[in-house]
Amino acid sequence: VGRLCAQKNYFFAIDIFSKIKKLKHNAVFWIIGIGPLEQKLKAYVEALDLKESVIFLGSRNDISDFYQGMDAFFLPSLYEGLGIVNIEAQASGLHCVVSDAMPKEVFATNLIEAHSLEASKDEWVNAFLEVADSNIKRKSSLSLLQQANFDIKQQAKNLEKYYLDALDDTRRIEK
Repeated sequence: VGRLCAQKNYFFAIDIFSKIKKLKHNAVFWIIGIGPLEQKLKAYVEALDLKESVIFLGSRNDISDFYQGMDAFFLPSLYEGLGIVNIEAQASGLHCVVSDAMPKEVFATNLIEAHSLEASKDEWVNAFLEVADSNIKRKSSLSLLQQANFDIKQQAKNLEKYYLDALDDTRRIEK
């Protein structure tokens, strides 16, 4: 899930999926998003003979529904500002296998594990299969994310208080 750009490291992700597909013949890889690399990624998928297993879903407004259909979430980004999609995936109870380029703030639950982009592709495959094949019953991680300050309602209240306090300070200065 994300913009189809170099930052998200999709070619690496497709390489990992190609190895997974050899082990799990029924595996499917959903790519949700649009971006400048879309045509190159589609050509790469076709060249690897993965066209039937790698599904490009485009830009969507119903991503939370897709999280419910996933076995695991994979984001081997080269760098991230925050990686909101990791927060969303964790909120859905998904195990996440991500690069170690993720900021520490996204590690809000025990559902996320980071791996070095320097690790072998086989290590990435094994890590992904371990979480995807786990029979752990999924449950919402919303309360853990709220405790980690990822609650939009609470943050809206905090922001409102901040602005009201700033307004009060301005009024005091003007008097």
